[in-house]
Amino acid sequence: MESITKQLVNIGHGMSKEIAADEPAVAKLLVELSSSLDVQYERGNALEAKCAALAAENAGLKELIKQHANSVAVCPNCSHEEPSETDDIVALYRSMETPATDAFLAEVRASELDSLAGVAETMLVKFANQGVSDTPESKGWEMILRQASQRAAQLRKGVQS
Repeated sequence: MESITKQLVNIGHGMSKEIAADEPAVAKLLVELSSSLDVQYERGNALEAKCAALAAENAGLKELIKQHANSVAVCPNCSHEEPSETDDIVALYRSMETPATDAFLAEVRASELDSLAGVAETMLVKFANQGVSDTPESKGWEMILRQASQRAAQLRKGVQS
């Protein structure tokens, strides 16, 4: 699915071709603006991908510590078993707050639910166009749309509170 930004870039380039003969300076400006917008859009995508990679890496590290907390450590000297949850690292993990990571991961989850809601909306439009909006399948898609939208909103709200 093409973003509005990409559409604006294409429109800008198209308009510049249309007015190039009459207004060459304006056409040149449109090309420059469209190209700059395109570059910034791609740059934003690259930064978002880096952010996603960092958040995923951080989430993985948090999960490793959580798994470690549920394991048992054996003393190499006396072979005495101690629950790992008493380790300093586990205590640090439990006291550590990562609101940026939590917010990012909640947004990732919410955006996936938004995508599901979009699919449900598309299906409902198809059912409406076919005049079969009252079928069980249509009602099922209505429920999916409602539940996905509500859950996405809950995820986003949970991060804010």
